[in-house]
Amino acid sequence: MSRGKSGIIMGNKVDIIGIGAQKSATTWLYTCLSAHPQIRCSSKEEMNYFDDSLSYSKGIEWYHKHFEFGLWKTAEYSPTYFYDQDVPERIYKYNPHAKLILSLRNPIDRAFSHYRHCLFSGYIPRGSGFWDTLENNPAMTEQGRYATNLKRFLGYFDIRQIQIILYDDIKTAPQMVVEKLFKFLEIDDSIKPAVTHKRVEVHQFVTSPLLHNLVSSAYISMKKVFGNTFAKILKGSNAAALYKKKCIVEFSKTIPLLSDNDRKRLLEIFMKDMQELSDIIGRDLSSWK
Repeated sequence: MSRGKSGIIMGNKVDIIGIGAQKSATTWLYTCLSAHPQIRCSSKEEMNYFDDSLSYSKGIEWYHKHFEFGLWKTAEYSPTYFYDQDVPERIYKYNPHAKLILSLRNPIDRAFSHYRHCLFSGYIPRGSGFWDTLENNPAMTEQGRYATNLKRFLGYFDIRQIQIILYDDIKTAPQMVVEKLFKFLEIDDSIKPAVTHKRVEVHQFVTSPLLHNLVSSAYISMKKVFGNTFAKILKGSNAAALYKKKCIVEFSKTIPLLSDNDRKRLLEIFMKDMQELSDIIGRDLSSWK
């Protein structure tokens, strides 16, 4: 094995790559991977190396700087990989033996969750309509065309190299999902990450993204200076409680649920793709309709 200019062994490869889909419990899956003693995950959750032109241009040595290689398996999870047309070939050229993880959620619910996430994060102005947002951000819809996106990966990888997980299974049987995932990765499947007992997601809305970003930045800075003990005390303080009361509310109190008419419109968009996906993965997806 040769070494690059930085001293990194060039024979190393990332073994496990999570590819999607956004808003399908990918953070939960990344946390499960991180909790396993036979896995070392990337230093940041979403590397976006294979789908970001700037990152990709930095080369493999830059990519590998974010991993600790050894006698364990290495992993990363970047949900936007799934719908990028260049990613399947790039990953295959990098490591044709990689094991891929793909979590899929009802595309109707996924699209609406993505919309709410954009509102929460301040990526779109508060009050932006759902359909206007979809029209201005076609990726929200394209990410839900699972069969179309999956076939691009199957042009390079055997389907046996892809662990396809349904979001519905994570919600109803998280431990079963984790055990199957660990078996697929050929690691100890008796490990039970603590996150399997926690809710997959909590929908919240930040009333002031600017204030939220300022507070978050200040919290991170103080944590670095004063350490984790101070951070725990601050989280339990009256100031933190006041901030949550004034600036963070549940989505259900600010954004109406998806209407039946909207759901029917989305079903018309995704119906053909749903049926094709069902055939590819051998799962009954009638509950999505």
